[in-house]
Amino acid sequence: TPDDLNRRECSNIGKPLPHRKLFVLDSNLQPVPKGFPGELFVTGEGLAQGYHNQATLTQQRFIRYQGLRCYRTGDLVRQLADSSLEYLGRCDQQLKFRGIRIEAGDIEAALCTYPNITRCVVMVKHEEQATPKLVAYYTLRDPALSPPPSVALRDQLRQQLPDYMLPNLFIRVEHFPLTSHGKIDRTALPAINGSHNH
Repeated sequence: TPDDLNRRECSNIGKPLPHRKLFVLDSNLQPVPKGFPGELFVTGEGLAQGYHNQATLTQQRFIRYQGLRCYRTGDLVRQLADSSLEYLGRCDQQLKFRGIRIEAGDIEAALCTYPNITRCVVMVKHEEQATPKLVAYYTLRDPALSPPPSVALRDQLRQQLPDYMLPNLFIRVEHFPLTSHGKIDRTALPAINGSHNH
């Protein structure tokens, strides 16, 4: 269950304050089931009217959902079994790979729908003279189970993403290294030299 996540890696942001309501939605503004990643939307008392003198940004960030005016945070979260929210990262983190700008959050959200995968980070790795690679690091809910083969992960992602967004390497980590602020330290993730697809 989602409660079995390794708490060293979680950023639990709790439940909404009174007079606030939170929604976790997919890219089509449809609610996602508990345990699955989606973008956090906020509504309720104290919601701003918009960005000062920035009409375009206001239109992008403030939407109508179920008859309510909501703010789309750009934060990737998932709802745990107790209805509290776990922060997973940003939905709008862009990477440039092979001359194409891609959203890392889209790949991470798709990968987290695979059974037993709890969390992932996708980044472009440049090491020595090797060709840059799109690498997906991930953790397992039950580390005792064997990591899924890379071909199975690619097949799963291919159903949701175009080929140019498919990672070259999938690397399982026991846990994600954290900075002093509790965020994932991407610079401390394992090197890909000598790594194998898992």
